[in-house]
Amino acid sequence: MHRPLRSHFRAAVRVHRHVAAQTIAQPDWKKVEDDALRHYEGLIRFDTSATERAEAEYVKRVLDDNGIPPKILFKDPERPRGRFGGF
Repeated sequence: MHRPLRSHFRAAVRVHRHVAAQTIAQPDWKKVEDDALRHYEGLIRFDTSATERAEAEYVKRVLDDNGIPPKILFKDPERPRGRFGGF
């Protein structure tokens, strides 16, 4: 191997080792679980027999608070559908 090529190869190996040695931070799964359960419990407490508007507003507020821009779409104002993040 030529000298310049060898030094580039060694540099690439060092970079690869450095990147491979970095650990990816794991989420706090206990907090994720607690948050999911809290929101699930909040959602099932809504009486949706007549309207889903309050439930849609709750979900919109949670998404807004977490930096996800939702939109509430509806043909019937009391039976909205959610849309967020360009989906």
